[in-house]
Amino acid sequence: MTAFPPLLALGSSLLAMTAASTAAFAQDTIIQSGDSYFTAAQAELSRKIAEQQNVTRAKNIVLFVVDGLSVPTITASRIHEGQLRGVDGESNVLSFEALLPYTALSKTYTHDAQVADPLRPPPRSWPV
Repeated sequence: MTAFPPLLALGSSLLAMTAASTAAFAQDTIIQSGDSYFTAAQAELSRKIAEQQNVTRAKNIVLFVVDGLSVPTITASRIHEGQLRGVDGESNVLSFEALLPYTALSKTYTHDAQVADPLRPPPRSWPV
């Protein structure tokens, strides 16, 4: 039973050497480097990194609160508009996406129904 630890050490060191050489090879050759989506993403990332952040105090804030505009709805709108314009829908940019550099998502819930409807009358248990 004493022969197994050296074999285990040999196997783990071979595995480590293989993983190290594979990782080095993977960083040297990027298969996607000629792809248009890859180069566009690299250019956008470089532009965002070089962008100077505004750190001054805000004078005014404009807050857009949109009801029912979920991520799948925005994606479908982006694809549809791009196809109508005759370009690639997935890489199309909607006007408000270029206008607003920061976005946030929020979820709203209703406590007594499956669908929240602001025009629905209150439940009968509420005091009038």
